[in-house]
Formats: sequence, structure tokens, C-alpha cells
Amino acid sequence: GIHGGGKVSSGHTAGSSQLLVGSTGEHEALLHVASDSSGSIQHALEIAQHVWRGKQQLSRANARKMLYGVIGEPGEPALAVYMPNPHSYTGEDTVEFHCHGSPAVLAAGLDALYAAGARPAARGEFTKRAFLNGHLDLTQAEAVIDLIEAETADAAANAAGQVGGALRSGKIHDGRAPD
Repeated sequence: GIHGGGKVSSGHTAGSSQLLVGSTGEHEALLHVASDSSGSIQHALEIAQHVWRGKQQLSRANARKMLYGVIGEPGEPALAVYMPNPHSYTGEDTVEFHCHGSPAVLAAGLDALYAAGARPAARGEFTKRAFLNGHLDLTQAEAVIDLIEAETADAAANAAGQVGGALRSGKIHDGRAPD
């Protein structure tokens, strides 16, 4: 999932406090870059601008708009969206790149972002940051892990409900038909 533990290319050291995760499925990949809230590190937007080429640039003026362009060299087609704090999952400045899910495309995107100063995120790091920044409570943060690890539709429905606050409202799915 996009909250850590994604597939990343190897051979890179964590030289910066930037976060990056690659998550790949059969047909698409998501690369997520976030700044930490301390303001002491290079901004996610600055890193993303180093690897992005499109008719519209990633900027505050284009915040929360899905843009089409390419990332890396020679340039893989991608969609990108910049979400300034506090309007992101973590509450920190975030850029997401959506691209093809082939291992070669994902590796090229990751390599370009690493070269620009990003580092891999630890498993669960984005959810931890969302919790620490007050964007999730503890029940919701734990439910994200349950959702990622869910093996049945009912387990996924329960976890998704907990993320949305169903535990607090008593709306947990037990798999039985409604009364």
C-alpha cells in the first residue's frame, strides 16, 4: 500500500529526510513524496520538480490538480498531484506520481527521485506521520494496518469503517445479513 513497505529499488542510502514509497500493482504504480513537518529538510515539491516535466508545472498554483507529464529520463508518462499541508494524508506537503506498474518504469521513477534527494519510507511511516500530525487517531491508524493486511472482504470492510470512524459510531460489519 502507499503507507510504507512498497517495493523499492535497492542500492540507495537514506541521505535525506524526504520520504518515498513505491507501490506497484499489475498495471500502475504510485510514488509518494512527503516533507516532514519540521521544515528542516528539502521540500517534497522541490524534489518532485527535479524529476517532473509537463506542460503545467507542479506548484502551489496547481495544487490538488492532477497533471499529465513525464518523470525521470528518458521520461515515463505519469500523472502527478501536489497536495500542500495540511491537505494531505500526513498533513505534510506531499506529491504523488501515478505511472505504469512495470518494474522497469517503477525503478526508473524511484531512481530519479532518489537522485533528487528522496529516501525510502519505512513500513507504516506515512500512517505514523498522519497520527503524529493529528490527521488520524490511534484507532484509525491501527485500522489502516488492518486494512492493508485484510484477507477477506469483511475484514477489509471493518478496517475501512474503522478508518472512517465506524468503531466510535458502533457501525462495525459482522458479515451477517442485516436485520
